[in-house]
Amino acid sequence: MSGAVPARIDKMCSQIDLYPTLFSLLNWSYVNNNYGKNILDKKYTPRTLLGTYQKLGYMKGDSLVILSPGRKLETYLYNPSTNEQTPHKFSGEVTNEAISYYQTAYYLFKNGGLKLQK
Repeated sequence: MSGAVPARIDKMCSQIDLYPTLFSLLNWSYVNNNYGKNILDKKYTPRTLLGTYQKLGYMKGDSLVILSPGRKLETYLYNPSTNEQTPHKFSGEVTNEAISYYQTAYYLFKNGGLKLQK
């Protein structure tokens, strides 16, 4: 990467986006089926996937969805200026995206579907 210029990227992303972005900068070609995205791609839609021991989070724009055991669902509006989350009800689209990311990841993992394709 001779001639590379340092840059700050302020797009919302997840750890899983690191490798696809890095591989793109290195011009490496590969095929995979994980959820990481190249955040420098013009078609990239900022979103983040978060997880703790008991809770799973999904944030897109200012919409934050938290999934917990027992099918508990919490939804918030996130204010980046104050770093505050305010409870808010969403339409099904954002909550369905959150649920589908984690349900399909679990299904693929359980059935051996999250493997590097050679």
